[in-house]
Amino acid sequence: MDGDKDKGAAASQGAVTPDERPDPSGWNQSDLLSYKLAILSRLFERGSEAQLARRYGLWLTDCRLLGHLLARSPRTVRDLAEDMVMDKAPISRSASRLVERGMLTREADPADGRSAVFNLTTEGRKLASTIMSKAQVGQGRYLSLLSPEESWTLLEAVDKLLDFAKTRVVRNPGDDEK
Repeated sequence: MDGDKDKGAAASQGAVTPDERPDPSGWNQSDLLSYKLAILSRLFERGSEAQLARRYGLWLTDCRLLGHLLARSPRTVRDLAEDMVMDKAPISRSASRLVERGMLTREADPADGRSAVFNLTTEGRKLASTIMSKAQVGQGRYLSLLSPEESWTLLEAVDKLLDFAKTRVVRNPGDDEK
């Protein structure tokens, strides 16, 4: 009886006891968290890509690169690839497009002459700020579907999963299979 009382208290505080966690033994592909997150990401990206191409003539990678440089620059392609968890080739192509459009500058890396550092131009900074403002409005629309508590819980949970994936999965692939 007291156990039921404890479960109720945990549920009212938003905590899930081990007894309440779903049993994954009967799950299929569409029940997996990684699958659901991948589908959600693809759906968000499809809508964003179409709008970005129509409004600014940019690819999603271009806009993400601008956003990263707005937050922290100058950066090399290697730095950006690590920050964005992407291969260097698409980032390099994106940086070249943005240099051609006058959004970025490219200079020799003083620390490594074989590499280049990229920085936003004044025009690039303005565009990046505009895009980030619109992205924040879009994120607000998605989060408005949730209560404020659910929004914070979701964002905190995603941050925990990202931290785990960046330190364990990305750096040590296959460790979880042992």
